[in-house]
Amino acid sequence: MLVKPSLEDLLKKVDNRYILAMFAARRARQLTAGGKPFVERKTPSNVAVAAEEIANSDLALLEGQHHVDIPLRPEIEEARRIEALEAEAKRREEMIEDSNNRLAGSLSREISEYVGGEGGVDSNEMMDFTRQFINLLDQQDEAKDAKQAAESKQTKSE
Repeated sequence: MLVKPSLEDLLKKVDNRYILAMFAARRARQLTAGGKPFVERKTPSNVAVAAEEIANSDLALLEGQHHVDIPLRPEIEEARRIEALEAEAKRREEMIEDSNNRLAGSLSREISEYVGGEGGVDSNEMMDFTRQFINLLDQQDEAKDAKQAAESKQTKSE
């Protein structure tokens, strides 16, 4: 039960009990979702914090439907940003792997045709060989990039 602020004090800020209940519930949901409280938290209850904000006139009730952007707590914003970055990195990895698999399949078919057609070579062995070949090329590219980076670093230091 809400003791402080009193229901009478809160009803002075809004037209009726229904609006007060909806207003406090909406604000409590915003706090639960990570909204920053406008008052110092004295209780873990988001409804009590919302009621205190209403009593202090820290919130304004706007008539009609509005989308209000409530700033999130910094730790929640950072967690959401990191989650989005990780999801993007995972999506890119999946795209690269899918691209490599398509490339390996294409190369495998071409090599198979070149060495004697479909019947002479096991397709699984050819696919494994092709993947190993692609990995070798990737390693060579990485080594070449590292060598160029080292040379440019040495040139800058001279």
